[in-house]
Parts: sequence; structure tokens; C-alpha cells
Amino acid sequence: MMLPQIEVTPATALIDVPIHITLNGFVPNQLITLHATLKNGLPGGDLTASSHAIFQADENGSVDLVSQAPLFGTYEGIDPMGLFWSMNVQTMRFYHAYSLDDFQFTPRSTEIELTAEVYDKPVAKAVVKRIFVSRDVSIQKVTDHGLVGLYFSKPHTEQRPAIVVLGGSEGGVGSCSQFAALFASHGYPALALAYFQCNDLPDDIRQIPIEYVQRAIHWLQQQPSVHPDKITLFGRSKGAELALVTASLDQHVHAVIASSPSSTVTIGTDKAFAGSDTFSPQSSWSFQGEPLEWLEDAEIPVEKINGPILFLSSDDDHWWPAAEHCEQMVQRLKEYQFAHSVMHLRYADTGHGIRFPYIPTTRTHLNGGTPKNNAYASEHSWREVLQFLERTFPE
Repeated sequence: MMLPQIEVTPATALIDVPIHITLNGFVPNQLITLHATLKNGLPGGDLTASSHAIFQADENGSVDLVSQAPLFGTYEGIDPMGLFWSMNVQTMRFYHAYSLDDFQFTPRSTEIELTAEVYDKPVAKAVVKRIFVSRDVSIQKVTDHGLVGLYFSKPHTEQRPAIVVLGGSEGGVGSCSQFAALFASHGYPALALAYFQCNDLPDDIRQIPIEYVQRAIHWLQQQPSVHPDKITLFGRSKGAELALVTASLDQHVHAVIASSPSSTVTIGTDKAFAGSDTFSPQSSWSFQGEPLEWLEDAEIPVEKINGPILFLSSDDDHWWPAAEHCEQMVQRLKEYQFAHSVMHLRYADTGHGIRFPYIPTTRTHLNGGTPKNNAYASEHSWREVLQFLERTFPE
């Protein structure tokens, strides 16, 4: 007689790859509780989380998560990856290193333990290994020319399209490095660029020079594995605003992916310098030594961007109305008869935190949305991002 077992295919894969889980060898029609436990799941930080689902075995004593919904659990409906995004988070924090020397992109992978229980007794276990960055990707700390970042790249023999990744108001390199690692794992050299709160960079978003990002673009163009005429800016939230502003001023940017952006230059901080008690609103960015206008009518001239644009937004964004901002930019581009392709993906009942697939999306109180819709948006948009890059820079 076959013993109960959990089969996972593939058991080891990049974090954005879906997996197939089946349970076999159980008593027909038996109730089975499947637990998923994550103990160390955040590069450059801590993440512990868990989920569960109760299934009823079929007449053969099997359960297939691809075609079967749980009776109860942390998610509802048929969803092969429901156990992953529906995890309840116990702890989550970034190691906010103010020095690049103190930041390590570790772990490079994590393990999720699957346990099947019958009558509260564990009867089968399996381990799923989720990879944050491919083994053949090297990670280089970048401090040249005043830059602060992490460069992720494979040993390509041919020049490849490359990406500058800009994080949001969390600062540092922790969040943006996760995206850069995934881009590099898919064959796109990527520079995760800090622009405040790291090394000698500003302590806040206060008149950050656009020239700083331009230096990063130039540095990236000089790398042996990078095609100098195939540079993309990818930004999230505040970083999306920075990406759009930079691309409107620099013709060396050939594509922009803006996730939850603003259509205008916005205020960066309300203090002229660190420690000040005086209210003094500051523009987020500067150019050629002058702060950019940040009033609400200071629209970003996106029509000057030298390549296609992909906008990602959500209808329940608790930080700013990114969906409306994206619609305004799409309309502006139409009015200016923009020469390149424009796509706007707008996700209903989704919050500010559109990220990459199959990570917990249950923390909604700050960002908005629902766990299920946030998970869908992260999965769908990530596929669209990769397809956008393939269309923009075909082999």
C-alpha cells in the first residue's frame, strides 16, 4: 500500500515560477490539512509566514491543487499557488543598512516546508526551494562616481538589454534589489540604485539630482554585458515618478516601466534639512542645480520619453491615486501623438504594493486591496513586464 506523500514539481525553482502540488496515497475521501511554513524568506531582511488549507481526497486518495479548491483555509477557490500568497505574516522587516557595506543580499533562496496532517497528526512532508536570484548571477556593490547600488548580472557573451531599478519611499537598496535580482535571473543585467538613505546619499527625498540617475545610466552602459542602446528604467511608487522624470530628460533611456506612479513632480519632504523643525516643503528632484517645480500642475512631460512605456496601477491605492495619474499620462501621450507604444494595466480592488508573484500579499491595511487581488496583480503584471521587455528588445 502506498504511503501518504506530497509531490512537488518543480521542487526547486525561481520564486516567480509556479509549482504543481499533489497529495497521493491517502484514504479515499479523507480530510487532509496541508500546511505551508516559511521561516527565512526575504533577502536583506526577515520574513516568517504560514498558511494552510483543508482538502478532501478523491476516490483514489489524491488531491491536486491545480484542479481542486480547499474546503477551508487561508485562501478560497482553485489556485495552485494559493498557499504561497495567502500566508499570514508573523514577522517581516528589512535590514535597513545605511551603509552599502553592511547590506548583504542574503539569503539567495528560501525553503517552504509543506506538511500534510490527518487528525492533527503529520503524515507527510516535502520541502519547496524558492530561488531569489539564479546561481549564475553575480552581485557587485557599486560605489563608482558617487553611485550607491547593487549590480546583478550573468556572464553573458553578448550584450543584453539592461535595467536601472528604482525603489520607493522605503529608501536604500533592499526592496529594489529584489526586483534587480529577478531581472538578472531572467537575463537582464540590472542595477538596483539607492537614491537616498544609504552611504553619503541624502537622508530624505529632498531635491535628488536627476544627474545622479543619469550617471547610473552611463555606468550601466559601460558594462561589458550591457547593450548601451537598450536601457530601461523600472520604478515603483516614488521610484516610478523618478523614472518618468529622468526618462523625460534623458534620451539614453529607451523604455520605462512605472509601477504605481505619479503624473506630476511631487513634494519630497517638508523640511529643508535633516533635524529642522521649520515647515519648508521641498521638491523631490532637481536638475542642473535647480529644484523641479512640484506643484500639482507640474506635470511630467512624458511625451519626451524616447521609447515605449508600461504603466501599472491599482484602484485601491492607499498612498496616492496612481490609476488616475496613469490615465492622465496616457491621455497626455495621445494628445501629443506619442510615437512609441503605451500600455496601462489597471487592477481593480488592488493596493499600492504590486510586486512579483507568489509572495505573501495579506498585509493590506497600509497599501489597500485584497490579498487575492493583490496576488493576481503581482502575478499578472510581472508576466506583462517580462513580455514588455521581450517585445521592446527582441532577440
